[in-house]
Amino acid sequence: MKNYNQKELSTLLGRTIELIANTPSDEYSAYACLSKEKIINRLERYKRKVDMGKFIFKKFYLKMLFAPTSDIQEISMSGGWSEEYIELSTKFDNNI
Repeated sequence: MKNYNQKELSTLLGRTIELIANTPSDEYSAYACLSKEKIINRLERYKRKVDMGKFIFKKFYLKMLFAPTSDIQEISMSGGWSEEYIELSTKFDNNI
């Protein structure tokens, strides 16, 4: 299994959380399946594990959050930060 860069993954998860949290609710995509709060909670949980140096066993669920047409991508498009999402998801794919 591929190891991830702890600092880089923590940074990109933190930035993604920040962007989602700052996306106004009225701009939240109607196509997102999970609520904004649920996505933030999941990302924060993964970030805590990364920050503590714990191995992420359920990478599949984390990968699904960053996948094309995922909830995070939908939120980024409606929130006006889709270019940054592409950068973050590319870094994520290269890291995880």
